[in-house]
Amino acid sequence: MVAPATTKAAVAAPPSASVPPYGETQGESARGSGRSQRARRLVASEAAKEALPLSVGAVAAFVSKFFGRAVMRLLGKLLDENKAHWARISDGTCRDSPPPLVLGDTAASLLFVVIGSSATSFLRSAAKSRAAESISFRLRTSTFADLLLRRDVEWFGGIPPAAVGSVLAEDAAAVATAVSSAAAAAVPSACAAVAAAYGMFRVSPALAAASLAVVPAFGAGGSALRRRRSDAAGRGRDAATEAASFAEERIERIELVRSADRARDEAEAYCVLQRRVVDFGRAAAVADGVFAGFTVVASSAALLFIAACAGREVAKGRLTEEDLMTFSKCTLLLGHGTFGVLRAAADMVGGVVAAERLLNLTDGTVDEGAPMDSVEDGAIVSSPSTSELASISMEDVFFSYRSDPGRRILSGINLVLSPGKIVALVGKNGSGKSTIAGLLAGHYKLQEGEGRVAVDFVGEGRTDLHSIHGKSRIRLIQLVPQQPALLDDSVADNVTYADPLRRAGPALSAAGCDALLAALPGGTSYMVGRNGDRLSGGQRRRIGLARALHPDPAALILDEPTGGLDAEGEGALMDAVAARRAGGGRRAVLLVTHVKRYLRLADEVHVLRNGRIVESGGYEELSEREGGALRELFPDLL
Repeated sequence: MVAPATTKAAVAAPPSASVPPYGETQGESARGSGRSQRARRLVASEAAKEALPLSVGAVAAFVSKFFGRAVMRLLGKLLDENKAHWARISDGTCRDSPPPLVLGDTAASLLFVVIGSSATSFLRSAAKSRAAESISFRLRTSTFADLLLRRDVEWFGGIPPAAVGSVLAEDAAAVATAVSSAAAAAVPSACAAVAAAYGMFRVSPALAAASLAVVPAFGAGGSALRRRRSDAAGRGRDAATEAASFAEERIERIELVRSADRARDEAEAYCVLQRRVVDFGRAAAVADGVFAGFTVVASSAALLFIAACAGREVAKGRLTEEDLMTFSKCTLLLGHGTFGVLRAAADMVGGVVAAERLLNLTDGTVDEGAPMDSVEDGAIVSSPSTSELASISMEDVFFSYRSDPGRRILSGINLVLSPGKIVALVGKNGSGKSTIAGLLAGHYKLQEGEGRVAVDFVGEGRTDLHSIHGKSRIRLIQLVPQQPALLDDSVADNVTYADPLRRAGPALSAAGCDALLAALPGGTSYMVGRNGDRLSGGQRRRIGLARALHPDPAALILDEPTGGLDAEGEGALMDAVAARRAGGGRRAVLLVTHVKRYLRLADEVHVLRNGRIVESGGYEELSEREGGALRELFPDLL
């Protein structure tokens, strides 16, 4: 369904705070606290999996700091020695000895330290990057697999593709960056803080205890500020996702935007969305600035507090001025170490927020804890052929979409598909025909108390449709929707998508695609473009029909199959349908149509009205019934 262009006023208004983020429905938002705990476990698990590179990076970062300080000390010492050497040459006291800058113990030590510093810097950067890339890879691939395997089809209709892409790209990277950066920063900072505290206690235990007493207060303030920054950054990502989804939809529907003369309005609406992104970005930047200022203020306040306490100690002779200088340096080092640890902790909080967004995508599955197409107890794992199917039936089915549970779509539906039989389903738009097709194809799963879609196999008994393994299901039933989805790939790869090992030629011929292929450069190697945009509507329908016929399914659902087809394609399709009855055909066919002449092919016709089957029978019988639902329906459809 094409969404109408959003008005500027509607877009300008910020989304309600009660609306959950992308990937989370209103019913799922109640599980937020549980998701937070799972997000923490996810972040901790990813950190544990990369324990080795993170440990190497943390140790390298710690050692690199010592090398860096050693470089500065040795460089100063070498410059002093070099200055003294040239001074001796100038006054004639030294003529033959080489300058220390070229050869000497200090120069050799400096060279060793520089090489060590370079090596540890390399290890720190390489280990951090390796851990981050590995974490991003695992999160993206596992989340994407969960989406494809566990989410039901209905859920995808309520979330823009750009939102999914944004979460997979940005939030997976945010988790990876948080874990790798926090580990690299936390260990050196914690070591520096511990060393500083030890030095303070060596100088003056009483003064050190008084100084450490203020650390928790400053730490809590710093942690709160960093948490505020993470919250603003998370809201900014939500706003950026909304803007990207808006832009994607308008670009995909550019014909609608232009024909409605809404291009300027939509550009202004996008500008409003981007302003929200900027506002959240500025809020995050302000939070960063406040944290930096708080660090300076807290450090200065700590020094003033120490100076006030230390002055008394010096006056009483319990502390020398040299001890006071040492204690002050240790205090500064403790402050930097403490805030480094707090910064790492706040980064981890941001990582947890990003992990929650990833979990938003995969929470609330059709069958909690198990993929939709997993092999459950009693599942059929063989590949049923057309001769094994006895029937597919809908038994007393009531159905509502989860996005709108208060609206009943189907009520009390009973329908049977049998091999060699053609069943036609007719009704006005919105009567529930496509929903029935989706349920039979396994796209939606009925909840407890909503009835059943059952499959009977000859000699094997009855089972639920969703207990059949996905690879077996593709040979059981196939749906040709009104708008077949084509991938940006070749004609052959689109046709053989469900079964790449089976040749595409027979299915293409059965769908009447021979002339179509002859007109395409490269034939079956022709690249159809994204959504098949390099093909006409009729060509896309034929390729979609060929893909459905390719696995030779036991049952075939045709949802308005002739829409967009030319006379040749329409004739080929109807010949393929009619062949199911002539010559001993064994495929069950459900034909959803508005075209009266195709009802003559059906063995049984069901008339659907407001989600209920109100009339059933043979076409001749129903067409002659005075006051019947079929006679009432077709004047409005033709």
